[in-house]
Amino acid sequence: MADIDDIFSVRNNFWTGSFDAAIEEAQSVSVSTDRQRIDKEVFVLRSMIGNGDSAGVINRVDSSSPTSLLAVKMLATYLSQPTQRDAVVATIEEWLKDENTGNDPTLQLMAATIYFHAGDTKEALRAVKNPTNMEM
Repeated sequence: MADIDDIFSVRNNFWTGSFDAAIEEAQSVSVSTDRQRIDKEVFVLRSMIGNGDSAGVINRVDSSSPTSLLAVKMLATYLSQPTQRDAVVATIEEWLKDENTGNDPTLQLMAATIYFHAGDTKEALRAVKNPTNMEM
């Protein structure tokens, strides 16, 4: 039996650019696994960025959060704090090289997005060299 995607509507709203709807839907959706809980929060945070609320993302994610959420926070920092861009890229590079965090698909996707914004297409493609989802 195939796994049920409890956050399909959240994901779909995000992908279509309906960020407010994604955030609203996430508030009413129950998830059945820790992975889906993290994925749901990733889409909420990314929707907040899409709505221009990078500061809200930065304030919402603390240092004890899972790698996926920290990676989205790095994107929010990169986009909203130009003086921190070099530090963000350096941190992302370290996380990608670390065997404990480097295989996280959200980290890889956020790294590719950051590299793309930095104008480094080669590194963006390298970050998602082993795609595991549609976005990658």
